[in-house]
Amino acid sequence: MRTKTYTLRIEERSDGRFITSGEIPAGIPLEVDSTLSKAIDAAVREATLLSRRNGWQIGIEVEQERGGFKLEQIVNPPLKIRRNPRPRISL
Repeated sequence: MRTKTYTLRIEERSDGRFITSGEIPAGIPLEVDSTLSKAIDAAVREATLLSRRNGWQIGIEVEQERGGFKLEQIVNPPLKIRRNPRPRISL
């Protein structure tokens, strides 16, 4: 089963601050930060929460100076670990 993949984008506003928004179902801007590093940290925190809660894979993209986007990081959902393995069958 494939996990759903969503994207969070960090864009620079005209006032020099960075806004994090995405194609996640809520669709609202998540946060506005004063520096790019703070914006990336906030996006990673939000992506980790969404990934754990919903099982989504989330890519974080940062706007480049020339207008394109660069994939900065991918947050994957946690692995499902079987806590009760099958009993060992001895022959």
